[in-house]
Formats: sequence, C-alpha cells, structure tokens
Amino acid sequence: MKTYLKRILPRAVVSVCLILILLASSFHGIKFPFLLLKNGNGLQASISALHLSEIGEKLLVVAPHPDDESLGAGGLIHMAVKEGKQVKVVLVTNGDCFTRGVEAYQYQIKPRPYTYIQYGEDRQRETLNALNELGIKNNDVIFLGFPDKGIADLWQNGWSSVARHSICTLKDAVPYANSYQEGAPFTAYQLQKEMVDILEQYQPTSIIVTDSSDVNSDHYGSSNFLILSLLTAQQKMVNFEPKVFTYVIHSGYWQTMPIVRPLDKTVNPPKYFLVQGYKWYSLSLSQEAKNDKAKAISYYHTQETVMPQFLQNFERPNELFNLLSVPEATKLSATVNLNGFLIETVKESPVAYAPQGNSELRMINGGAYIEKLYAGSSEHSLFLCITTAGKPKEGTVFVVNMICFDAKGSVHSSNMKVRVTGAGPEILYAEDTHGTEALQLNNMLGVKISDINGISLLSVSVKAFYEGLSMSTLPWRFVEL
Repeated sequence: MKTYLKRILPRAVVSVCLILILLASSFHGIKFPFLLLKNGNGLQASISALHLSEIGEKLLVVAPHPDDESLGAGGLIHMAVKEGKQVKVVLVTNGDCFTRGVEAYQYQIKPRPYTYIQYGEDRQRETLNALNELGIKNNDVIFLGFPDKGIADLWQNGWSSVARHSICTLKDAVPYANSYQEGAPFTAYQLQKEMVDILEQYQPTSIIVTDSSDVNSDHYGSSNFLILSLLTAQQKMVNFEPKVFTYVIHSGYWQTMPIVRPLDKTVNPPKYFLVQGYKWYSLSLSQEAKNDKAKAISYYHTQETVMPQFLQNFERPNELFNLLSVPEATKLSATVNLNGFLIETVKESPVAYAPQGNSELRMINGGAYIEKLYAGSSEHSLFLCITTAGKPKEGTVFVVNMICFDAKGSVHSSNMKVRVTGAGPEILYAEDTHGTEALQLNNMLGVKISDINGISLLSVSVKAFYEGLSMSTLPWRFVEL
C-alpha cells in the first residue's frame, strides 16, 4: 500500500495543481483573456505597420479550411485586389470533417461518409461566394481537397506511397470534381508536389499561410507543407524569394469570447506570441475592406450555425501577420562533443522560441517549460539543445519528433524520448536514429544524433511531460543544415 501511494502521490499532486490553475483561469473568465489583449501586450511597440507595397504584385493566400482565408486575410485580399495586384487563394481541405457543423447544418446525428462530402461541396460554394465578394474570380481559387483533420497526420505519417484515409469521408483520394487534381492520393508526397507545382507556376512575391504555432492540427500541418514546398521550389528557382507571412486563427482564449475586445478596436497578438523570433505586422483595413470582409464572412452559413461569435470576432479594423524566416543550424567542427556544444550554445542564436500560453505551469516544474531550441551540425552529426525555464525535475520526459529531408527528396522520420533521472538523462527510445547521446547541464538538455549524412533540412517538434501530463510544447520548426 505504501509503495502504491508513493507511486501515485506525485501525479495526484500535479493533477490537483493543474485543476486549480484551470479553475483560476476560468474564474478570471472574462478578465483573463481581456487583459491579454488590452493591457498585457507591453511589447505593442514591436508590432510594425504593414503596407501593401511590401507584399509585391503577386499574392498567394493558403488556407487550411474554407473561411480561414477570409477570417485571417480577407481585408488584405480585398485591398490587394483593389490596388490591381494578382491574388490567388489555395484551400488545402474542404473542411468536410467538422462533425459538429455537419450535424447542425445537415440535421444529422450520425453523418454518413457521403454527407461529409456534400458538406465539403457546400463549403466550396461558400468559399467562392465569399471570395467573389472580396474581388477574387473563381479561376483564382484552387481547392486541393485533402482530408480535413488529416493534414498533421499526413505530415507525420504520410511519407510513403500508401495513401491515408479521411476519418470522415473514408476516402483515400480527393473525391471532389472541383479540385486541383480529382483522385489525387492522400499522401504527403502528393500534397507537397501540388504545392510545389502551384508555387512554380504562379511565383508569388508574397505568401500568406497559417502559423505553425496555431493549435489546429490542419493549420500547423498546412504551414509545414507550404514551407517545405517553398524550400523545394527554391532549389530549382534560385531567384525565387517570396516573403512569407503567417496568421493565427486558433490560440487558446484569443478571439474566442465575445467580450474579449470591442470589435471597433484593433486586435493584438496574444501576449505569449510576442516573443523573440516573431516579427508582427498589423495591416489597417480601409472601411470598404472591413465591410466587404464582414460580408464575405457572412457567406459561411455552415459555420455560423455553430460558431457565429467566433467568426464575428475577426471583423476587426486590422489584420495581423508574422514575417517568417527559416534559420540555419550553427556549423560545428567535426571534433566537437555534446558537452562542448552545450557550453558554447548559449553564445549562439536559438533557431526557435516556444510561445507559451500557460506560464502558471512553471509553479509545478519550470524544467518542463520549454523556452528555446538551439541546433548545430557537423559533417556527420546533428546537435540539439532544449532550454527550459528551470532545471528539470527527475521524471521529466522530453519527446523529440523530427522529419529529415535530404537534397534528393528522400524523407524519413526520427523520434526519441528522453527521461531526466538522478543519474542524468536516459534515452527511453530513439527510433530511426543512430549513435544517439543525451546530456543535461542545469536547464539545458542536449542530444546528439550521428550519421546524418545527406540531410539538408530538419523539421522538429518537442513536447515536455511531467508525471505523465503534457506540460509544454515547441511547435514544429524548420532548420536548414
């Protein structure tokens, strides 16, 4: 009995603490998100004004679902068209797996696969109507038709010739006639190919896409595919260097509550997105653009049925965009060891920062609160360093997910799990990696992976757990090697 209590007590304490934190946030209710937007953004001066001249003459907007393009960039689309710029919009999915929406819109408790497809067709029509309102012609709208709620799965598990299945339509290929390629298989390679084709044919001067820190899996998945496709296209077209701006739709309390901030007031990014590594821009919308954006949003009847207030919260006098860049790993000597890398890494710039929405978790275990990621590479090895807000407690577990790309287009996934113990970090597993080492120095956890010959690009995500509970996440980030 004593042994059992000793084993479950730490987890019970952590669980109680998390419940109290969530209750505290709930009791703040209106105040907590309101303060984030009204008074919490002390770094507002770091938000620059975005001028249409900065996007060039050809704009490409990439949206994971129908309505994302209007919510996040409807004003920009309208103003760009008015200035005579070319604008194309790509919809990665038809949003056909929004079960709550299908049930409410189609009056079905248990929708069947063909009902989801009908819903996807309805959302296509809504998108065309909305974009027509913003000045976009139908032939400038591209529907890819990939599986809703399946883009992150494609990113992590779809790098083979075996097609993935939609969990709603049960299809393993694009079922829509009004698509870029009807019948295209649901594989990561196919989605990347289609995006590369569009980039090479259109050659935009600026690209707008959802941010990889957006919590919706299709949103960060679409961002990952777009960035990879852009880097792939640039290998063929040396002078092709469009600016990439990201936008956020889903992030905790942000934009979800009606009293967060009056609609006639400008909106700022969530406080936890105002970190180093983000270069935020605010586009002030003309009154005409604001009005037409509201009209465009009103066409999404399938969404208004279940979340009208959420849609309305994007009817603001401004839109927010982050200027994206892909960092390079520090070049290291072939003789450097892991200890030397950790000692020197703080002198270099991190390749990624982790925006955080729950800083209260530091009270439980600051060592499971991820802050930064550093990366270095030598001729044969990859080095990663995860820094945290404090020294990780024993039992803290870090899960590192990586997708590696070589110059020939080959892809392979590598995953590892490292647990902090009293004797040092212990590698629980290292899938598809070789010569893996781990080392901890205070609030730095380092890993070394040997035999990375040929890898030119890395996409990495890190999650931290304590007593089995998820504590913090570094969203997917790209690093050039």
